[in-house]
Amino acid sequence: DLAEMELEIGSRDDPFVLSGQGTADLRGQDGFRLELDGRQIDVARIARMRGSEGDVATLEQRIALVRGILDEVPVPAINGVLDFEIPAIVSGDTMLREISTVVQPDGKRWKVRRLKATLPGNTVLEFSGSVGKGDDFGIDGNLLIASRQPSGLAVWLAGKASPHIRRIKRAGLSGSISATPSQLDLQNLEIRLDDNLISGRINR
Repeated sequence: DLAEMELEIGSRDDPFVLSGQGTADLRGQDGFRLELDGRQIDVARIARMRGSEGDVATLEQRIALVRGILDEVPVPAINGVLDFEIPAIVSGDTMLREISTVVQPDGKRWKVRRLKATLPGNTVLEFSGSVGKGDDFGIDGNLLIASRQPSGLAVWLAGKASPHIRRIKRAGLSGSISATPSQLDLQNLEIRLDDNLISGRINR
């Protein structure tokens, strides 16, 4: 029974600090459960710690950084649950807020019971499913995105927003997603643009 714990990651002079509590079933099948809270995370600082040069500004660079971090984190070979919350992730001039997730080991992948975050453009993201690493990098599961400022989300994702997008006041997307570095497949898809609803499938 870990009534109080603290985990430091990175340099001794200025580490990332996670604090919380946990339990571990050393003889049974229940495994471990850790509930951790962290401070704000600076993506550029993580990139520097990993030896990357320059800013992490594009969506492709952010994905590459996340993939690199996942590859370095081993998936435990025992049962367990990690309940993790941090107030914000800062990347350049953008901020992801109120990030919370519950994950557990699932073979060589991570099973995501719940992931919730607030993205730029006053956008809520929710995901449940699984995340692979290494040669199996990718995500499979259910995705929900709801934005009250779609132009702000578009600028963050693509670096610009067309006049057509700027006229949209609310946008949402939900469906099942399967994504790898080479393919994106969205099924049971519903896209809502203000009062207009589009349904179908997208494969790229």
